[in-house]
Amino acid sequence: MSIRVYKPGSWMNLREVVSVQQQAGDVLAPDWNTDRHLVYTVTEALRSALPDLDDEGLEHYAMTEAAQASLRLFYDEGEPMRRIVMAVDVDSVEPVQDGLCEVHAEFSVPNDVVAWLVDTDGAAPAVSDVAGSLPLTGTESTEDVARIERAVAACLEHDLAYYAASETDLVMELS
Repeated sequence: MSIRVYKPGSWMNLREVVSVQQQAGDVLAPDWNTDRHLVYTVTEALRSALPDLDDEGLEHYAMTEAAQASLRLFYDEGEPMRRIVMAVDVDSVEPVQDGLCEVHAEFSVPNDVVAWLVDTDGAAPAVSDVAGSLPLTGTESTEDVARIERAVAACLEHDLAYYAASETDLVMELS
């Protein structure tokens, strides 16, 4: 039985690996970019913490945590102001100490991605308000921290659009 995990994405890194894969074609082995990743999934700790949520609600929670974590991965003002999450099915995960839904899993990007979850255009203002502000350094003013926290919370008001793995080219066009 496979386990669905959600990996926060970075547009810059994603464009790079997809470009390499497209240029190399069949020359690359299917596992050419396999690595160990910090991802989010439904864990026993999450089930215990949120006993009122059903499986679908728990999956949504884990996916949302990955989406919010992707806010830390905006490096360039030229990046699309959209959170991106990769959904991947893996055979096993390794728990992260004290993690609610964080685990480590090994897989290849983009080969093992089964779906892409991407913000719609409507999320751009909220994402833009956060981009480059995380992680907090401790030198921010109280007002800046409050502004960033409001912006992060505003991102939660936006659902991610679903793209099948076969729509990788379409997802890349969003960037």
